[in-house]
Amino acid sequence: MSRKHSDIARGDGGGTILRRMTWLIIVLAFLSPLGLLAKGTAFGEWSAAGLKKALGYAPKGMVNLESFWRWAPLAGYGVQGRQGELMRSMAYILSTVVGVVAILAIFKGAELLLKSLSDRS
Repeated sequence: MSRKHSDIARGDGGGTILRRMTWLIIVLAFLSPLGLLAKGTAFGEWSAAGLKKALGYAPKGMVNLESFWRWAPLAGYGVQGRQGELMRSMAYILSTVVGVVAILAIFKGAELLLKSLSDRS
């Protein structure tokens, strides 16, 4: 059985999906500090140079796009001018919160857009 976007936007079963996705993101956010216990880099956070060192190969697209982001609010999970393990841990957790809020805002925006589009029809 296929559902339309308008069904999800109206809440005809879509609210359950959105609620489940929200809880999944919250659970994953609470698990993210486990990365503080890991040695080395986190999965998927490799630079092109790091990947090339580990595998002997870095995809050309990754090398070309690596300089695309020149500014990051919490680059390296650090707070500029602050050192120490406690500050690094706090910045790591703060970056998780910022990421979760951004993802939930995108989902909520998409939901409102779908609802707006379905109300017009």
